[in-house]
Amino acid sequence: MFQTEESWQIQEGIEMLRALAGNANLRQYRMFEIALNMPIYRLDVVLPEKFSKDQVLRRFRLQSLHDALQFIKETNPVEVRLTQETAFEDGMEDQLRPISAVSSGVDERGRQVFICESIAGTFTIGWNDCQYDGPTSDHRKIWPRGPLFAGGGVS
Repeated sequence: MFQTEESWQIQEGIEMLRALAGNANLRQYRMFEIALNMPIYRLDVVLPEKFSKDQVLRRFRLQSLHDALQFIKETNPVEVRLTQETAFEDGMEDQLRPISAVSSGVDERGRQVFICESIAGTFTIGWNDCQYDGPTSDHRKIWPRGPLFAGGGVS
């Protein structure tokens, strides 16, 4: 969960920003707090723009791989770059792990896990969004969609 304070919200120019974005509920904040004991997912996407040839790269931070994959599924971006920023560990450097593919599986208790492929190797995210090192089964690739994949969607 990301936390923010009401006093961190930027009010100046928000009406114009809302009008330009076509979103009356848009809010803008100076900062937000991120819990460091969990991995964070950085999602860089180019979303399809209605009525425009221009494409804008947007960066989102999510605290759950499931939420990142759901966002990809719902928005069907033109381009996607998904990266895990590892959780804070005392005495360890933070790591950025670019994710090239994700499979779904189950752990020995039948809970869903995500098997992530990265340049540095494969790692598994458990049902609680933390690293999982136990056995998994029933693997099924869910992102990207496979050889005919066009865009960034989740199957």
